[in-house]
Amino acid sequence: MSARSELGDTDAIAAADAGPAETAGRVRKALVIAAAGLATILVVGFVALLIATRVFVTGGRIAPSVAVASLDLAGMSRGEALDALRTQWVPTLPDAVKVAYPGGEWEADRDELGVSLRLEEAADEAVAVGRRGGLFTQLGARLRLARQPVRIPVAVDINEDTLEDAVGGLADIVDCEPVDADISVAGDDVEIVPGQVGRTLDIEGTMRAVRSALADPAAREVAAVVTTEEPAVTAEDLAHIEVVLGRYSTPYNPGRVDRSHNLRLAVGKLNETVIRPGEEFSFNQTVGERVVEDGYREAPIFINGEVKPSMGGGVCQIASTTYNAVLLANLDVLERHHHSRPVDYVPTGRDATVYWGQYDLKFRNSLEHPILLLAEVGSSTVTIRFLGSREDDADVEITREGLTRISHGVKEVDDPELDEGEEEVEKKGRDGWRVTVYRKATRDGEVIRDERLHTDYYSPQTKVVHVGTRPPEDAEDGAEGQETPGDEQAPPADTPAPHQPEPAATPLAPGAVPVPPVPGGPAGG
Repeated sequence: MSARSELGDTDAIAAADAGPAETAGRVRKALVIAAAGLATILVVGFVALLIATRVFVTGGRIAPSVAVASLDLAGMSRGEALDALRTQWVPTLPDAVKVAYPGGEWEADRDELGVSLRLEEAADEAVAVGRRGGLFTQLGARLRLARQPVRIPVAVDINEDTLEDAVGGLADIVDCEPVDADISVAGDDVEIVPGQVGRTLDIEGTMRAVRSALADPAAREVAAVVTTEEPAVTAEDLAHIEVVLGRYSTPYNPGRVDRSHNLRLAVGKLNETVIRPGEEFSFNQTVGERVVEDGYREAPIFINGEVKPSMGGGVCQIASTTYNAVLLANLDVLERHHHSRPVDYVPTGRDATVYWGQYDLKFRNSLEHPILLLAEVGSSTVTIRFLGSREDDADVEITREGLTRISHGVKEVDDPELDEGEEEVEKKGRDGWRVTVYRKATRDGEVIRDERLHTDYYSPQTKVVHVGTRPPEDAEDGAEGQETPGDEQAPPADTPAPHQPEPAATPLAPGAVPVPPVPGGPAGG
């Protein structure tokens, strides 16, 4: 019993010693079998992927996770993809593209802009995904699609000629000249009418902007490239045009047709002129030369005291009316000349003559704000007004002192062609005048200007009389058979036209600078 037990124990020990080795072997065997199985699976799977890739490449269907623009085309053939793009994607695009420009917008469909969508190219690109390169490259591309979907954009073609024509048509809409802000005046009520900014379409710049924007077929709006030009007179410039600073009117005879025509031409040049603070104004430069090419006609003017027809006759009345309104508006006078003789539409000493290239009327806006000159020819009066800020308004008084008539002389000329005792007037005489003009301006009870403007001297015109020196017998000898009249009539007496009383002085405005008088200078009608 003991021996068998001992032997049995020995076998048991041997068996126990052999157990771990067998277990390790079995594990190794299992691992080998598992590895072989996995390798088989991998090989089979890889081969299957290769086969599937090959089938995909030759099948012509679009790979999964491939879209063109926003449309998923997975599994579609090229034809199906192209049809889907045309019927499902294109209708989602905006019908027209808005081209925005300052102050408005213009709509055009894609055909008008020369745009065409390269749908065939996009479909081809979708089909090509996963099919480029060798089999392993294709397999890699397909594997990447699982984690990186592909979205293909639709390229755009633009016909340059069509686009240029379209943008050129837009330029006809956009382009405009700047329009100055204006003033609407009803009586003394003033309303500002806003101006308009000038616009010029940059055709090349806009074409570049359209090309860039339409690279995205879904683009709905493009900003045109436009250069702008502010008007010379803006609403801001006229913001302080609130009240009439100075107004003056003079009468005219509408029956003098050519002269009246000239008045209207000159007024048209002056009307609605804005003069900024510190700016100088020239009557001649604003009205321009009085020539027939500009529509002016001949009408009487004063030349060295004589009334003669001249181109633009009557314009001096506009200048004189303007001068008086300048004084009343409290503006600085820089240049002013009086006529060679008094005129009948303003008081003596209150006239202003202009003559192209020689005599001008100039003044400066010496106020704090812009002013607006308004000129008008009514049915029988010319009116000039200066409008400006209420802050610049002043009470202006114009006075004349030392108004003196200067008697004209008489010059007798012996004339052997006239009988003794006969007289013939060659030139009528005319008295002269001398006057000094002053201006005083007050604002809120405070004197802001008190000045002597000028002393004007209107030269008298000497009367020239031919006195006969021929003896009576010489006259008979010269008759040579002609009948000798009986009683000779005495020559009519030369009676100068009575002096017309001057119109009452109308108060003017402060701000004039004295200008020395020009004795005997020319004068307009």
